[in-house]
Amino acid sequence: MVNRNFTIANFLLITAGAYLCVNTFYTLITTRLDYGSTSSRPVISTRTEPTPVQQKAAPLSAYKAITSRNIFNSNTQPVTAAPETAAVDIDKLKETDLKLKLWGTVTGQNKRAYAVIEDTKSREQNLYRAGDSIQKAVVKLILREKVVLKVGDRDEILAMEEIRSGKGGRSRTRSQRASSSGGSPKLPVSSYPRKIRLRGAQIEKAMENLGQLMEQAKLRPHMVDGQPAGISITGIKPNAIFRKMRLRNGDVITGLNGDSIESVEDAVKVVEQLSSGSNIQLQIKRRGREQTLDYSIE
Repeated sequence: MVNRNFTIANFLLITAGAYLCVNTFYTLITTRLDYGSTSSRPVISTRTEPTPVQQKAAPLSAYKAITSRNIFNSNTQPVTAAPETAAVDIDKLKETDLKLKLWGTVTGQNKRAYAVIEDTKSREQNLYRAGDSIQKAVVKLILREKVVLKVGDRDEILAMEEIRSGKGGRSRTRSQRASSSGGSPKLPVSSYPRKIRLRGAQIEKAMENLGQLMEQAKLRPHMVDGQPAGISITGIKPNAIFRKMRLRNGDVITGLNGDSIESVEDAVKVVEQLSSGSNIQLQIKRRGREQTLDYSIE
């Protein structure tokens, strides 16, 4: 009887243990399946992005304190357009009575127009641009061989003087002679010119102030039998660009690249061409002997 009860108790214990094991197994499997399905689901965020706040632009008056301090040293003057030159009827202008003499002008497109004018009172010769003052006048307009001067409230004309010939007759102006002869006469160029090298910085510095350029030497037309035969140069100062060009007092500049030079205007064009970086040949007369100076820019 005891053995039978012991067997029944063991059977019940085995059955209960088996039930617990199976129940535990299914519980673990179910838990893992639930975790995997939960992690694979897409997570939808419910957070909303903040709406950007558009800042209202402040009026220009709000920056008045900054502009008044001018911390960038900017130009506070209003920008004004350059005044336009009114049309001038050259033929109706009165010739000026001022003690001035026009030696030449340099004009043309893409060039800086200037005039070579001598104050016959002080015997000073300088370069002038539009807007420059001389005696009681202001240079208003620079034309070929003519300059319009503003004297008070009226315009006057200053023209190059006609050169009187040795016979007492009046010769034609330079432009009239050039048109009738088909241009400036050609000069012979030496086969053995003197080579001279100039630095571009020297030429640029000389052209920065055209007024000082004319103060470095005296340029005068050289006349032969009442006709222009070049430009004589005297009174060259020690540090003048003309001295660096190996010119000497008493030299007569007769030609540029074989073209004859007849006016101060032509002589000034020599420096102007050098400032553009062009290599040139200058024909001169030194103590009666013709020479050619060949300039190259470094």
